[in-house]
Parts: sequence; C-alpha cells; structure tokens
Amino acid sequence: METGSKQNFKERVRRVLDGQTAAYDAATLNRLHQARRRALERAERKQRKTAWWLAGGAAAVAVTLIASITLQMFKPAVETAVPVWVVQQDPDVDLIIAADDFELYQELDFLLWLDQNHYES
Repeated sequence: METGSKQNFKERVRRVLDGQTAAYDAATLNRLHQARRRALERAERKQRKTAWWLAGGAAAVAVTLIASITLQMFKPAVETAVPVWVVQQDPDVDLIIAADDFELYQELDFLLWLDQNHYES
C-alpha cells in the first residue's frame, strides 16, 4: 500500500518520461523497450531466486525442528553402566566404600597385629 504522495510522484514521473519518448525515433524507442524488458526479466529472476532461497531456508528449519522434537520424544532410556571394578570387587573395596564407622578401620593394623600374635584377652 502506497501513500497518496508516492503514487502522485510516480504518476508525474511516468507522464514526464512518456512525454519525452514521443520525441524519439522508432529505433531508439525499440531499444528502450528491449532494455526495459531485460531489466524487468532480471528483476523477476531475482525475485524468483530470493523466493527459492526463502522456501529452502524455511524447509531446512522445519526439518531441523521436526527432527529435534522427534529425537527428544523418542529418546532411548539411558542405562547406567556398572563399572568393572564394582563387579570384580576385592575385600579392600568394601572397606573403602562402606558407610560404616571408620574408627574401626583406623585401628585395623592394630587388630591385625593382635590376630597374628594370637592375643587373647
């Protein structure tokens, strides 16, 4: 939608230019019409090219959006892997990961010494 002043300006320019073309010979008018037709064709090609770029970009965005939503909806359940060291535990690991009172383990060397020397109370 154009404002009235723009439309009036275009009409005045068109009248002035059309009035000037009356003074040209047929060969010049023919060249002017060909130049105008080529310029309009170029402008139309640019519009079509821009339309294809916009359509292609919109399609790419839509595909990306659909793919990301689909992947989020059907995301496979993640299983927590059990570390190998948990499966192949040795007795010391039980002591390390136990949530027991550590005072007993601090005196472990003493208790082992007592066991080795067969100390009886």
